[in-house]
Amino acid sequence: CIWCHEQGKDSCSHGLPEKKPANGRTWVRYRGGKGWVATKELGPQRLLELFFIDVGQGDSALMELSSGKTILIDGGGTRDNRFDMGRRVVAPYLWNRGIRSLDLVILSHPHPDHLNGLLFPARAFEIGEFWESGIGDGSKEYRTLRRILAERGFPYAA
Repeated sequence: CIWCHEQGKDSCSHGLPEKKPANGRTWVRYRGGKGWVATKELGPQRLLELFFIDVGQGDSALMELSSGKTILIDGGGTRDNRFDMGRRVVAPYLWNRGIRSLDLVILSHPHPDHLNGLLFPARAFEIGEFWESGIGDGSKEYRTLRRILAERGFPYAA
């Protein structure tokens, strides 16, 4: 990876691809900001950018494909939902990137630190499809998310 390469190491200690593999065309780049991003490139063509949104303990990632499609994976959140991670962090992050709709939203599992930050974006953004593991926990927040998706008519798959 670029961190190890810049430190003069011969191999990556993070388990990431080498900066310049044998074909010399594939590399991974990281840059700072509100979270971090990995971009995988093959030659001059950008294939995707992966942004890890800083949502505290939980997880939230945004993939932007070279086709322009956007994929949001999880939304972070707090256990008691007193701080609305979706309204205060995830949605503003997306708006600042010029994103007004999401092609795909994925919920990895319904723990509050992955689910609660999706409630506001589910209300505020158009969503092409919604995928989840099917491991519903029956919590109030999970039921609310499912209701929002159904009311707005977003395609859903478990």
